[in-house]
Amino acid sequence: MDNIKEIDRSLIARRLYELLYNRGLFQKDLAEMSGIPPETISKYLNGKQMPDTKRLFALAQALGVSTDYILGLERDVIDNLEGIRKDLAYERTPATERAAEKVEKIMEYYSGARY
Repeated sequence: MDNIKEIDRSLIARRLYELLYNRGLFQKDLAEMSGIPPETISKYLNGKQMPDTKRLFALAQALGVSTDYILGLERDVIDNLEGIRKDLAYERTPATERAAEKVEKIMEYYSGARY
């Protein structure tokens, strides 16, 4: 059972780092946004502690993602959208170009970065 907890902590840490990086945020920013002490955020990012339910919801709300995403239960939205965008690039029509633009806007929303 300890092995599963280690994997979960590691995944949560990776997801939180990714979300902070994509949004240009620092640990202190996440602490302020979520109301979680900076020392606790540090423990999550180092994989030393897992958030309880209340703090998991606070993290998800502060970062604009689902709790399932932070826990690794949801596939990466960006990966899914990237595949759709590539598929649309093969067929160049006005309709697919408009669709590709919409997909890029959604990707921008989820990643906090421009494509």
